[in-house]
Amino acid sequence: MSVFNVGVLALAAFVIGRLGKGRQFVLLGASVFFIYWLQPAQQIVSLTFWLPTATLALTIFCWRLVSPPELHGWKQNWPAALVVAAVILLVDLGQFIGLEEIYPTPAPRAWIVAFVLVSFAALLFIFSKLPRMLFLPGAAFAGIILLFIFLKSSFFVNSFFNFMVSARGGQPSDTGYLISWLGFSYVAFRLMHTLRDHQSNRLPALTLAEYVNYVIFFPYFTAGPIERAERFMPGLRNPVALAGQDWVEAGKRFFIGMFKKFILADALALISLNDA
Repeated sequence: MSVFNVGVLALAAFVIGRLGKGRQFVLLGASVFFIYWLQPAQQIVSLTFWLPTATLALTIFCWRLVSPPELHGWKQNWPAALVVAAVILLVDLGQFIGLEEIYPTPAPRAWIVAFVLVSFAALLFIFSKLPRMLFLPGAAFAGIILLFIFLKSSFFVNSFFNFMVSARGGQPSDTGYLISWLGFSYVAFRLMHTLRDHQSNRLPALTLAEYVNYVIFFPYFTAGPIERAERFMPGLRNPVALAGQDWVEAGKRFFIGMFKKFILADALALISLNDA
């Protein structure tokens, strides 16, 4: 992450923090956009779009598992669903509206993205009509762990993508494929926390907007910490305005952190690499 990235995120946090009505949905839209914007370049270019999309799909699916039935209504959640879908389509159509200067990676064709979104919405609708099954949160918990292990194991990742390339008639890679799914470890632990707390009846009731904001909250997304949902929600629902001294303390933390990262840490990294 560059100084420019950090500056943009800090400015966005400042502006969103000053908003009143609609703040939660602006925060949601910003968080969704930033998980696309911050994704590193991939050897398989399309993954730069599909990995953050998979993050959102997994998050929404887990929300459906852990939220109480009374919070599943379309009337309560259509604004959040609309914001998420709109940002995904905005990223996809960015090449036609000048957004490629911000998000340069070519996205899939619009009809493919629209088809995926509609298919996912249909699957959620069908899933909502099924009786609630107690084993599903546990199965999702195990699935996330297996996905985490899969991504951390280069052997399985390379075997999978070599198979996919060969199936399309391409030439498999001899050097292997490097998958950089930014924020997945952070998201995986947050999702597992909500699934486990749901099983223990400790998870607060969350709307779709609240749950997605909690999981992909952009100030935490790249570095954490992994805060519990019950501690995160009061600040989201009833934000406290910063006083004068609070701004001074926040500024000190921000600039000290920038100094440690971009001066000390980067200088030590250069020394370490040169010694190697």
